[in-house]
Parts: sequence; C-alpha cells; structure tokens
Amino acid sequence: MSYRQPPTINISKILSDDTELSNVIKQILTLEPHTAGSLIRGTTPTAYRRIHEHLTAVLDRATVILSKPEPKDISEIIIGLTKGLILVEYQLARGQVSKELSDKLREVLTNLQNSVRETNAIKKFERARTLLDALTVLVYKYAR
Repeated sequence: MSYRQPPTINISKILSDDTELSNVIKQILTLEPHTAGSLIRGTTPTAYRRIHEHLTAVLDRATVILSKPEPKDISEIIIGLTKGLILVEYQLARGQVSKELSDKLREVLTNLQNSVRETNAIKKFERARTLLDALTVLVYKYAR
C-alpha cells in the first residue's frame, strides 16, 4: 500500500508513543515519490547524511548517558542537540535540505532538549533515532 498524502508528523506524539511512531514510519516508508517530495524536495543525500551522522551519534550517546542511575553529563546531550540545530540551519541556509524536513528536524531536537531531564527521556531519544533512520530511507530513495 502506498500513501498519496504525506503523513501527519506530530513530533511530540511520535516521541511519546511507540504505536504512533510505528504508524507514521509505515506511512513514511510507503510514500509515493511525488508525495515524498513534499517533505524532502531539494534535500541532497549528502546534506542529510551529515545531519543524520551527527544527530544519531548524539542520540546514541544520550541513551548511554541517560541509562545511568544518576546521569551527570546532561550538558553534553544539550550541547550535542544544539550543535544539531546549528547543522540543520546551516544545511537549510545552503539550500541542501528542504524547509519542511528542517522544520521537522528542529522540532525533534527542541522536543528532546526540553525533555532531557524527564524520567522517560531515554525512550524519546530512542524513538527519535528510529524516526531519523526512517527519514534516511526516504531521502535516499527519492532525493535529488
């Protein structure tokens, strides 16, 4: 089944609910080319790869830090997320990432920054990683 409409990507809901994440990823992975274009138009695989590499390194490190009984390196996570925001803005300014995709990435990063001290933060970071990986498939499948 292919989707003709882009999925509604409610970042806050996706990062809080495994079922919602799963449903949106199924939709993302089955988008038709012209529909996918509404999210990734103008995004280059190289630009997205640079963003993905940085963000996944930060998210993976964050899950290690947050899995400790008393995480002490919260500032490392916040700085990594902030650098991610800068990288997204840089690639947008260069015209290498679509406005729609950069908006979603910024929303993910901001949501994670705001929830890093919550008790369920580790799950949010894991869900964010899964979403970024699904977007990678979309970019490599349909990007210019």
